[in-house]
Amino acid sequence: MFREHFRSKSSDELSGQVKNAELRVGHNLVPASEKQDILSMSLLEIKRKYPRRYEMYVRLLQKENKIENGLAENINEDELKGFRKWLRMLNSLDEYILNHQQKHEVDIRGRRQNLVFEDIRRFMEGENIDEDEFDDDIISGDDSLVGDLEEKKGEGVSADAAGEYGENNLLDQDLRGYIKLPTGTGKTVLFSRLVEALGAKALIVVPTKVLVKQTGEKIEKFTDLAFSQYYSGDKNLDKNTVITTYDSLLRGLKNGQINPDDFGCLILDEAHHSLTNKQIKAVNRFNNSIKFGFTATPNYSERKRLSNLLPTEIHAMGVGEAVKEGLLSGVRVVVAETQTDISSVPLIRGDYNQQELEKIVNVAERNQGAVELYKKAFLGEKTVCYCAGIGHAKALSNIFLREGINAAVISGEQSKKDRDDIIRRYALPVSDPNHIDVLCNAQILIEGFDEPQASVCMNLKPTASEVVEEQRSGRVLRLDPSNLNKVATVVDFLDKNSRRPAVLFSDIIGGAEVLSDNMALDNYDLPHENKIAKIADLDIPGLVVHVSTTEIMSILKELLEQRRKSYLSLAELQKAVAAVGNIESRRGYEQYRMMHPAETQGWHCRPERFYDEFPGWEIFLGKDFLLYEELRAAVNALGIKSRDEYLEYIDAHPKETKRWPHVPDSFYKEWPKRWGLFLDHYVRYVKSLTYEQLRSAVQAAGISSFAQYWQYKKDHPAETKAWPREPYRTYEDAWEKNDQNFFVKKKFISMADFKERLAMHNITTSPDYARFRNQHPELVKNWPAFPKKIYKDEWPGWSKFLGRGLLSYDELAVQVRQAHINSMPEYERYRAEHPEETKKWPARPSKEVYKEFPGWPVFLDKK
Repeated sequence: MFREHFRSKSSDELSGQVKNAELRVGHNLVPASEKQDILSMSLLEIKRKYPRRYEMYVRLLQKENKIENGLAENINEDELKGFRKWLRMLNSLDEYILNHQQKHEVDIRGRRQNLVFEDIRRFMEGENIDEDEFDDDIISGDDSLVGDLEEKKGEGVSADAAGEYGENNLLDQDLRGYIKLPTGTGKTVLFSRLVEALGAKALIVVPTKVLVKQTGEKIEKFTDLAFSQYYSGDKNLDKNTVITTYDSLLRGLKNGQINPDDFGCLILDEAHHSLTNKQIKAVNRFNNSIKFGFTATPNYSERKRLSNLLPTEIHAMGVGEAVKEGLLSGVRVVVAETQTDISSVPLIRGDYNQQELEKIVNVAERNQGAVELYKKAFLGEKTVCYCAGIGHAKALSNIFLREGINAAVISGEQSKKDRDDIIRRYALPVSDPNHIDVLCNAQILIEGFDEPQASVCMNLKPTASEVVEEQRSGRVLRLDPSNLNKVATVVDFLDKNSRRPAVLFSDIIGGAEVLSDNMALDNYDLPHENKIAKIADLDIPGLVVHVSTTEIMSILKELLEQRRKSYLSLAELQKAVAAVGNIESRRGYEQYRMMHPAETQGWHCRPERFYDEFPGWEIFLGKDFLLYEELRAAVNALGIKSRDEYLEYIDAHPKETKRWPHVPDSFYKEWPKRWGLFLDHYVRYVKSLTYEQLRSAVQAAGISSFAQYWQYKKDHPAETKAWPREPYRTYEDAWEKNDQNFFVKKKFISMADFKERLAMHNITTSPDYARFRNQHPELVKNWPAFPKKIYKDEWPGWSKFLGRGLLSYDELAVQVRQAHINSMPEYERYRAEHPEETKKWPARPSKEVYKEFPGWPVFLDKK
């Protein structure tokens, strides 16, 4: 299977060895996704893509040789059992990915699921381990390194030779990793399908009983898994998938009802909840399980980081990325500056002290300003107000009610029945007399709240925690099937604070607005801008409202600078650390901060990222190390061949290597891109194709996108053996100049043919078109996703292009007012509920449809 040891043998002999190894473990060693003969792959590619399979094979071969030579009786059964469990899960995942790629390839969530599953497969395969040893740009057919190794070993295979190159101990490593996905992107469905894909007995741990129920519902809806639940209301561990809470996990381990050895997979939902000392100990008891954490916020606080428990970040997606992909709604940030000064409020565990904060922000003028802002900008929209406490929530709710707005308080002091009833009424349409428009929340609607109609988040409680800000604001970004072009609004109330400024949602998304790349822009641009313009013109006592991107980014820049000033300078920090006297590593620095929070108040949790001039941990901690060239000469004189060998040598020779840094790649400014370039033994393969040759081959194959490029490589492995997977990295210099000319330019149908095809399929609106594209990818290959961009000056707008007989502006205004419609969301709902009556209404009135359109307030006669 792996030609490093077996180059001189025939394919039949090698295949026989692979089959014997597979018989030993009872599962395929060759991955199902690798359709080409693995024997034709270079050693470099095999070791890079399948290091754990490679090690398993070599270990099995080594044992077989020892048995044949009378040096061992048999293979250890426990070791075989571990091999079997790991291969069973990995092969099951591999087959699941193959079977579901086609099924999900045109669905947004399905595409993201496939990306996550591919990353999980790479994580389990160990594909990225020691990737610095290889040239990322090249997977070539050059076997010069293979030949050198064979020359050393000759034709035979000795047990020592097999061990020399196979014992990296990857199979002995505890597999732990986490996936970061924003709130509302389908995290529960994804890990449910992962459990189904792995086929192992799995324990899913969630924070609350409510989420036990919700997780069970998602599993029933989206998978064929049989599951049981273990918590105070139902202690059943019989099924292959078990759902429990973090508290129930601790109790189950303590009373012996939960046996960690029974499970091959541990799923930690909202995984930041696993960072207490008790939960960490509990997770560590699952020695034989692959552990996956799912969270939107892996860095729960400055002191609690998920990477301390689950070191590998398997996959990560930010809120802005999720919005652009269409997994979350578009979002706009509004900043409402107040006259309230919260400088006196102390920080406790990374956030403002709630009791002290509530006393200061729960004031009549500030609350009245929030209600006025809602009335003038968001009336009729489902809104969540995050308050500083129950008293604050009640005071705010009373003002809403006094102003004739249906509002309610929801908090942890209410019974579950009362909370469920409030959320049920919140989901009711405005036409129902029992509906609720505004929820005034006191620390309850964070995890598990899922109401797609919620489109406005008003953060009246300031926070210094990025975790809290992302969790709460993300609750209004869920996609709404009744409003395909939803753009949520997050209103951050910004108080004066000379000590530690609050975190805004602009911090999280990196700007004032993020919109989906897949939205039909014609349908929401102008109404959305009209709404923003209206907010900008508001005059509300006690508030200065900012909606301009320029203004918000200026505010954000000032806050970041102010936040920076709240920490010690690098020189001051270095002096303070040196004064402690016994901090010798980054880990020691982190532990000292955790144990002495008062003493280390001005210490940043990640100084290596915070300070631009940070010199590296070793210099920062005052250590004396060799110069780069001195270290390189010493390492190469010893014949060290990898990063692992480097670290092993340090461990074995502490005195000799006391001036060697443990992490030289983050220490030396002269460090090259890869470890291989630091080590003399490294052989850099020559690219077998020039950029121009590759581009000619790609265009000759008619490839017009990366998706087609990768699929072509997969379907034609022999022909594309020299094609790099990531040409934009391999040919970086050429790519910057010529990337627009690399692929064949896609040819679209003419605008006349496009119009004819839409009529043929009865497509009468741009949302209809978006749905049709998703459902019929084969039919729309040469149809433009954004006709406005392709047909440019010729494009008249969707309404005129589709030839719909729309009402005149005056006729529409009369009908809308007669229907007593009071907001844009009501307009959209009315169209959805009365399709025949409103077939001549535009999806959204705008200046592009009606030149005289004055904006929504005037249009709805709400002057």
